[in-house]
Amino acid sequence: MTPSSMVRAVAVAATLALGAAPAVAADVPNLVGTWKSVDAESVVVRFGVATEHNPEAATPTIVAPAGQGWTLVIEKQEGRAFHGYGQSPGGKKDTFVGVVHRDGDHVVIAASDGELTGEIDDGKLDVCWTDDRPGRAVVACWLLAKE
Repeated sequence: MTPSSMVRAVAVAATLALGAAPAVAADVPNLVGTWKSVDAESVVVRFGVATEHNPEAATPTIVAPAGQGWTLVIEKQEGRAFHGYGQSPGGKKDTFVGVVHRDGDHVVIAASDGELTGEIDDGKLDVCWTDDRPGRAVVACWLLAKE
């Protein structure tokens, strides 16, 4: 083997080894705790039949943010998986399950009446909930700070 072919062989082997290495996931943040809405950052838009949390809205309605914020309580986390409950401004609790994306910056949360997607940014959760069951649609977004 000539010196130049040896260099090429080493380069190819190194490239293959690096390409076969698994991608390293980002550090998973600890989300356990109580996350409260920063009301001034809340926004809710809805229409449709009344729900346990919202009055009927025959046409799309933009709701004033005051008093619309939910609280998320993450009770347990194992690696990227977590669960807890959301508490409405009226005190009703809904259980949820969630996962932190591999990037360590995004979350997806599912509950019986909708889902949340969001981003972990500067120690806060910026999340949006959607519910599109028959006869209604709601999108609500909150900025949550950990207590």
